[in-house]
Amino acid sequence: MKYFANNSPLAVRKGAWLLVSCLVLVQVQGTAQKPTPAPPQSKSILLKGGTLHVGNGTSIDDAAVGFRNGLIDYVGHSYGVTATYDTVINTIDQHIYPGLILPDNSIGLHEVDLVRATEDADETGRLEPEVRAMSAFNTDSRIIPTLRSNGVLIAQSTPRGEVIAGTSSVVQLDAWDNSTAAIKVDDGVHMTWPKAYDREGWWAEPGDVNKSKGDERTKSWMSWTNFSIRPKRMRNCPNTQQQTCGWKRCAGSSMGRKHFS
Repeated sequence: MKYFANNSPLAVRKGAWLLVSCLVLVQVQGTAQKPTPAPPQSKSILLKGGTLHVGNGTSIDDAAVGFRNGLIDYVGHSYGVTATYDTVINTIDQHIYPGLILPDNSIGLHEVDLVRATEDADETGRLEPEVRAMSAFNTDSRIIPTLRSNGVLIAQSTPRGEVIAGTSSVVQLDAWDNSTAAIKVDDGVHMTWPKAYDREGWWAEPGDVNKSKGDERTKSWMSWTNFSIRPKRMRNCPNTQQQTCGWKRCAGSSMGRKHFS
């Protein structure tokens, strides 16, 4: 009896509707979590009536922000708008903020901790200035839609490592691939200062200080010193002798063309 009841036409119809509903929900959620980059702006837009937070500590009530050809062409009070816009969006009782910038983050380089194939932030080695975040930046990261929905539009994708982690790049999060995401490629070489000691416990109940890291710190500092001297010696060397990519990266920093951070 249970067999026939479960396979009755009514039960089959209910199961079919349930399956369709689940598929629709999955499709809607997938679309919501994977926003596509916006196309080039074809019509002018005006946001009018909201509270504008300029970004320098001031705010404007009953404000207006105009966009034309992908650029902001007006910021001020609503009564000061003189140009004509194709689309006017009412933002009364809403707040308008400039896009947020996320510095020194592994966005696009790190996805899932348990999947090594998605971990490109931390490379093997202690002195790796030749590691470039732009080469491994993933514009299809599932973390990017979450950041964009919270107002983060620009980020500094930064590799992680022991002493010299690599070279970071500044990217926009509304892009199809690396070429369109790049704002400033190889903006700086990142160095992690070795720890002199470890403190046990936590901030509310600090424990003993373990100075065993001191010897390791000395070794790291000496290896960095020897590594950084070589690019200075390469200034007068022919390009044919500059075979090490890592030395070239440090040479750019020591000559003032790149920044350490």
